[in-house]
Amino acid sequence: MPDLPDTLLYSLYEQTSDAVFVTGANRRIRHVNPAFTSLFGYSRDEIAGVGLSALYAEKSVFDASDGDAGAPDLLYRTRSGSTFWGTLRLIPMQNGKELLGIIRDVTGRRTLERRIEDGERLLRDGLGSGNHGAWRLSLAERIVEVTGPLATFLGYADEDAVIPLAEWRAMIHPEDQGATLKALSAVYRGRMMSAELRMKGKDGQYRWMHARGRLNSHETRRNTASGLIIDVHQKKTLERQIEQSDRQLADALKAADLAAWRHDLKKHYSTIRGDLAGQLGVNQDLPEIPGPVWMDRVHPEDAQAVVSGTMAVANGETETFNVLYRAKSLSGEWRWIRSTGRLIQRDADGKPWIAAGVLKDETRRIRLEMALKDEKDRYESVYRATPAMMHTIDAEGRIVDVSDYWLSILGYDRSEVVGRPPTDFLTPEGRERSRTVGLAEHWRTGRCENVPYTFVKKSGERVETLLSAVVETGDDGAPFRSHAVLVDVTERNALEAALREEKNRFERVYQASPAMMHTISADGRIVQVSDYWLAVMGYSRDEVIGRKSIDFLDAESRERALTDTLPSLFATGSNTNIPYRFIRKNGETMDVLLSSFLERHDDGTPKASYAVVSDVTALRRAYDDLKRSNRELDRFAAIASHDLQEPLRKIAAFASLLNRRHKDTFDEDARRALHFMLDAALRMQTLIDELLTYSRLSNQPIKTTSIDMSHVVADAMNRLDSALAETGGWVCVGELAPVEGDHGVIVQILQNLLSNAVKYRSSASPRIRIQCETDGDKATFSVIDNGVGFDPRFAEKVFAPFQRLHARGEYPGNGIGLAIVQQAVERHGGEVWVESTPGEGSTFYFSLPVARSERSSGRAVA
Repeated sequence: MPDLPDTLLYSLYEQTSDAVFVTGANRRIRHVNPAFTSLFGYSRDEIAGVGLSALYAEKSVFDASDGDAGAPDLLYRTRSGSTFWGTLRLIPMQNGKELLGIIRDVTGRRTLERRIEDGERLLRDGLGSGNHGAWRLSLAERIVEVTGPLATFLGYADEDAVIPLAEWRAMIHPEDQGATLKALSAVYRGRMMSAELRMKGKDGQYRWMHARGRLNSHETRRNTASGLIIDVHQKKTLERQIEQSDRQLADALKAADLAAWRHDLKKHYSTIRGDLAGQLGVNQDLPEIPGPVWMDRVHPEDAQAVVSGTMAVANGETETFNVLYRAKSLSGEWRWIRSTGRLIQRDADGKPWIAAGVLKDETRRIRLEMALKDEKDRYESVYRATPAMMHTIDAEGRIVDVSDYWLSILGYDRSEVVGRPPTDFLTPEGRERSRTVGLAEHWRTGRCENVPYTFVKKSGERVETLLSAVVETGDDGAPFRSHAVLVDVTERNALEAALREEKNRFERVYQASPAMMHTISADGRIVQVSDYWLAVMGYSRDEVIGRKSIDFLDAESRERALTDTLPSLFATGSNTNIPYRFIRKNGETMDVLLSSFLERHDDGTPKASYAVVSDVTALRRAYDDLKRSNRELDRFAAIASHDLQEPLRKIAAFASLLNRRHKDTFDEDARRALHFMLDAALRMQTLIDELLTYSRLSNQPIKTTSIDMSHVVADAMNRLDSALAETGGWVCVGELAPVEGDHGVIVQILQNLLSNAVKYRSSASPRIRIQCETDGDKATFSVIDNGVGFDPRFAEKVFAPFQRLHARGEYPGNGIGLAIVQQAVERHGGEVWVESTPGEGSTFYFSLPVARSERSSGRAVA
């Protein structure tokens, strides 16, 4: 044995699974490892000194082999004589005299390669029968490998082709690319792929292919899939043809309301196909149905006819079948079905075997026939009994039928009318018009509507009618009858004449009325105007009609009309006493109050607006004079108040001075007199102040806005906060409707009423409730207290200025507060009243106008 270093190399030499040997320069074996003895079957002693040629199965192979790494696989022979394939690797030793040889057994690999080669050959032979092929997809390399005739079909010279993934996708029909991608995605989720797709060949034509495959689980990275592609174009073509044929048959049966049937006369088994059969409960996926099952769907009254007809064919009595019967549909409806067919096949003995035919749904026809008969009977009865004038004439223009009402209106018997032309019953003018124009035109056009004719009763009276008629034609299209309906419009014509007269009279009155009136259309243009309007404004009618009504207003009025009053008119339907300033033709201005109402169409859209205009120019001047006078009165009241209060202040001042300096020197009577004088002066000052407040309130302009009453109550309560706190009182406020008014004035109303409730309280703490109810455009507020109350007889007296129901010493005040409330409410167009019970409290009511926004929305507060 050669010297081997006792190192890791020696351990590897002993433990490796490959056969390793050491040979000298003469190529005789000197040493082998355990794997060698196991592979070849020689012991180390037996193989020592044996030449390498003894290991080879063929001597020529030994001579040619030199141990190069690229040498082919060699066939080796073992001690037992068996052979195996192996590879040889010779490595020079460090001493330069020996060689290290490594033999690896590759028999298993060779066997596997041969099997793969045989399988590929078998696959090629199998795929060669059509445009089939095997495929392998690598996502990492983004290629598709194709083997077999499929590659040639796709335009490649060799049956093995490597195709870039993008190019492969381009070969798939655009409509199939989504489904193919979805199928491949399923493969990479571990599922089997099965998809039908169209692929474009080198001739540019698409063929149907069936692709199957799965993920290659034996590959380490699992990023490849492979499978087969089978050409199924012919199968798909046949399937489409069969599908198209079935669809055409189904469409034909459906379009004709038919179902095709085939009946075995021996087994009494039927096959029924078609949409109609499905409606009758036959499952079209399994259209075979036993005869008794079908008979369960047949109406009991018609079952015998179906059985008799079937048995007649089965017994050879006839070869045809034609039966009308009722069958129940899936919806439970009885459908009229006509079954027609004939014998198409006999058995070997010549006996009837198979019959075939069609089912046709005749429900509509049968029902139409029945309805037509009912309608005809009903028509005859209605025609005679209808409360309408009707007659029928034939092609010769003679009456063949007439309604009883026709006879009753004109006063004739049926025998006096039938057979005569209807023109005999017209006035001479109508008879001539009918003869020259009416009848000929009617027969030519086939109808006429609302033709006026005057008929003459048997008594000689006249009946004005509107005649409408229609021509009935025969099967050949030729007219043979005309049916006419006559509407008696005698009374209507009289009413229309009266209406026209009334309208003319209204126009005359409208124009001649001594008032300014105009009518405007929905787009704001004047369509009618009174003569007085024209006279006052100085225009002629032609200068006004067609112009916008706002053309005659000054700039301020025109802007207000467009932004406020006209929208309000269209929303609410009316306006009352709207102040405007008109401009006459000569340029003079005229102050007016305009009231109008809106007329609407049936659908609610505006039709016209009618307005009455009142000239208030003189009133405006008087109003301006009154305002000027009121301003002067205000100044006068202020001056008078100052002048009146000046001596009172001096009296009070000197009385106080006397009281302080000489109180001890005065006797009791003098001191009492001095106190009365001082108290009277102070009360006189208070009366003057309150009288001035009352006077100013009556002249103060009311600035109306939309007011939230909850804010008003809050302001009033803030002013009385100390009084409520001192008396332990509380106020409960309900839901209050917003109103239109002057915020400051309405706060004064609530403040005075709440102050009144606190002042005239009972021994209990004040409990005050404020509530509201609405009725149309009016909101009524109530202030309810638990005070001392008073006799209802004084319900009006309490609102008079300086009126008191109690002694001056019992309660403070001068009796002006409720008078201010009444004046403020009335200036807002409302009213105030009170209900009271002594010892139980009082309820003060006052009404104010609801805010405009609430009127248009229709909301109300209860």
